[in-house]
Amino acid sequence: MSRRAHRGLVITVAGPDGSGKTSFCEALTAGVLRGENVRRIHHRFGGLPARGGGTTDTTQPHAQTPYPHGASEAKVFALWGESLVGWLRTALPFVRRGGFLIIERGWYDLAVDPTRYRLQPHGGLVRVLGRLLPTSDLLVVLEGPAELLASRKDECTEEELARQVDAWRSIVPRRQRSLYVDVSPPLADVVSRASVEVLRLAPWLNRRNM
Repeated sequence: MSRRAHRGLVITVAGPDGSGKTSFCEALTAGVLRGENVRRIHHRFGGLPARGGGTTDTTQPHAQTPYPHGASEAKVFALWGESLVGWLRTALPFVRRGGFLIIERGWYDLAVDPTRYRLQPHGGLVRVLGRLLPTSDLLVVLEGPAELLASRKDECTEEELARQVDAWRSIVPRRQRSLYVDVSPPLADVVSRASVEVLRLAPWLNRRNM
């Protein structure tokens, strides 16, 4: 069977600040997914305007004042609608054609780190709406000791980072195939562990890389 006949994958890469999501995505693309048709998106499919019209200081996401409760809840519904349309119009057709879509952060980041999106806590609502979205073929959650994560990126306190590590363990539904990876080892080892799971889902990649 030719490579084009294979379906691709949707891989979501999540985890607290400092876990190395961007570096991991780059290494995964250059490694086990080398030569494949890969697209990467950062959390959103881009159907709605960017927060602040693109003028917000994205380097300090936790410094923004949350929206009032009603507006915050409305934003969750709007982001859900954007995600659903993005899955149906972009993600699923792309992987059916053999592409590999990498989503950084993903839907459940809204429940784990609501302050980043100027949201009030809506964990229950995010979980309910998440059940109505397609699941990624693989969710990779990067985690590690809070002190390590804080030393890499100082946007959050160690206490907040520890809370987020625990939240990623509890918020993700069981139906979602998930892999939790400790980022304490070197990046190459972290990517290698995730690559084993990718090859389990797409074994023809292993034959290509031989």
